[in-house]
Parts: sequence; C-alpha cells; structure tokens
Amino acid sequence: MKKTGVSATVLLAAVVLFSACGKDDPVPELQLVPATALLHVHMEPGLNNNLTSFAGSSFSGFILADSLLNKGPLGVSLVGIDISTLNPQLLLLTQNTTTEYATALTARVLNLDPRQEEDRVDLVSEHGYARASVTQRDGWTAIYIGPAPHVTLGSWLDLEKDNSLAADTSLLKVIPEHRHITVLFPENLFGFLSLLPLERQIPGWTDYKAVMNRIRPAALSVSVSWPGPDTDEPVQAGVMLARRDGGVSTVEISISDTHIDADSCFALLLSVAEGSF
Repeated sequence: MKKTGVSATVLLAAVVLFSACGKDDPVPELQLVPATALLHVHMEPGLNNNLTSFAGSSFSGFILADSLLNKGPLGVSLVGIDISTLNPQLLLLTQNTTTEYATALTARVLNLDPRQEEDRVDLVSEHGYARASVTQRDGWTAIYIGPAPHVTLGSWLDLEKDNSLAADTSLLKVIPEHRHITVLFPENLFGFLSLLPLERQIPGWTDYKAVMNRIRPAALSVSVSWPGPDTDEPVQAGVMLARRDGGVSTVEISISDTHIDADSCFALLLSVAEGSF
C-alpha cells in the first residue's frame, strides 16, 4: 500500500508539473498592470535591431527600455498622461534585474539623482522634484516615469489581480503566443480617445469615431516575431480584435523578406488593421 501511495503521489506531481508547463503565460506581467492603463507593450529578447534603432530615434528614453531588455523580457505600460505637459506616464516591469541596477540605470539615462524613501527610491531633478521612481514586489522590479510616484507606486504595491489588466477577459482573448513584441490596446484606450475633441486638429477624426462606434472594439493587439539569425523562417505578424459582442477577428501575416524595416513592418500591420476592421 505504501508503494502504491508513493506512486500515486509521484503521478500527481507529474500531472501538476506538466499542467503548469502547458500554461506558460506569454505576458506574465499583465497581473501587475493597473486596469486603468491605456496601453501595454510586452517585449522579448531578440527583438529586431531595426526596430530598436527605429524606436530609439523616435521615442526619447527608449534606451532605458532597450537596456532592460538586454536582461530579459520587459513590459512597458502607458498608465496615464500628464495633463499639464501631455507627457506619457510609463510603468516598466521586469523580473530580471535588481532595484539597485534599475535605479542606477534610470538615474543615468534620465539625468536624475536617487533619493531613498520608505518603500521606493525616487529619482529627483536638480530642483528636488521626483520625476521617476523604482520599487519591487513579488520578484518584479517596477520603474515609474512620471509625476507623483508616491501615488502611482503606492497603489501598485497594493495592486491585486482583480484590479489589473489580467482581469480584462476581452484583452486576454487577443494575446497571441510568444512574439518578440506584442502591443495590447485595452478598451480604456478606445474610451479615452472617444472623449478627445480633435476634429479640428486631425482630419478624419469624426470618421474614426464613427468607425469605432460601429465596430465597438473591446481590445486590440498587434504582434511581431522575427526569426533567429541564419534562418529562413519568415517574420510572423498578427492583428487581433475583440469586440464587445464577444467576437474576435484575426489577421495573421508571414513575411518572407526578413530584411524588412521595422517601421515598414508596423506601417503594413496598421494598414491591414485599419482596412480589415
């Protein structure tokens, strides 16, 4: 009987192990992203060099994300927009670095000075204003770039899964298998954009609102994966749209020209998304 009991225990452990392996989450940091976030980007090491060069020349401060990506997978969330300056408020999440490294890197890249607080390290300007902050919980290091870090990171330290993007069932429907980069657009973003009175500034803004009202998007994803070096595999790209009625539309593209520029690849994807949905 003892032998049978041991065998059953081993079998049960094996089942649990293989079940866990089969449920590998392609975007594990989503449970630490506030449900109010407007956009989330998940990046994996091996990202195309053309893309990093393109992003580095187009977005200030991308060198911070690029440096963290060298350590392992990285998540970057747009958690808000500073109304006074219109600057994005970003939350960077990684499991592959220490708070000490993240603090030193952020201070160097953003030209700020560290200041130790009770549950975080603020990064302050020469005038003493906190412009960024670093903290850690449950094995995750968080870098917040924006105003009032005591509010944002204070809430983040107490964030539960039910109040995160991981609880957004529509968003979960459009998460693809592992890709080098996955951009997730939750319903929050579409709601935010619908409130902006940009008809005078952007031609076709009224048409955009009309299309969104007709489609009623609940979540959208755009993802790309590049082949490894010295392989003939194509670039894999995809667009997935979840609607409020529960339906999901998917477009998958294989691009055999692996020398395609990153900006051209994303322009193609966005054109396909616009034309299809």
